Amino acid sequence: MQKLFGTLIELTLNLNLNLNLNLNLNLNLNLPTMKKTFAILFLISTILLSCKHKDNNADLFLKDIKNYSEAYNKKDWGKVTSIIYPKLFDFMSKQEMINLLNLVDSMGLNIHLNYDKIDSVSEVAVSGNEQFCVFYYSGILKLIITNDLLLSSLDPLQAQNEQAYGKGNVKWDEKEKTFTINAHQAMIAVAGKDSANWKYIEYKKENQDLMPKLLPEEVRSRLKL
Repeated sequence: MQKLFGTLIELTLNLNLNLNLNLNLNLNLNLPTMKKTFAILFLISTILLSCKHKDNNADLFLKDIKNYSEAYNKKDWGKVTSIIYPKLFDFMSKQEMINLLNLVDSMGLNIHLNYDKIDSVSEVAVSGNEQFCVFYYSGILKLIITNDLLLSSLDPLQAQNEQAYGKGNVKWDEKEKTFTINAHQAMIAVAGKDSANWKYIEYKKENQDLMPKLLPEEVRSRLKL
């Protein structure tokens, strides 16, 4: 990225040098061509800055996803819920969500997350005092079954996992009593307009009906949600 910026600066300096030489030699300048050249340079610099912004967001999102995975694996539900977009709690309170997480765990379904890659990051869409972004990430999701009742009826659980993640991405290990899933997920990130304190909404088929209630229409349109 720094090399590209250096090249851009060098091109600009050379352009200014040539312009001065031409003026000293009293040559006629083609002003429309010069304007086009500066416009192209401006466009290149804008693209480079946009790429750098996306890279910065990707690094931050990966850090947050790893922290989320670590908190989830430790069953630190307070930390898990602290990074969720607060508007989501208008539809399910924070305590109700914690109760649900505890219920899943008590049923003998131990979930272990290891998300370690950001696959892609969208542009940032601004609406009002908030900025929105969607990114796609991936990693390994393990479902460890410790309940005999669940073990006796694995087919529906496997079918549900295959529908959610794709048949080729779900493997059952009989010895370890574990589903290992190659998971590809999507997350919506929301922050204040001038903030880098992002909060998150998991984006999947099951909660698409909530999107109109959580996100402005212009944002959903721009981010294709």
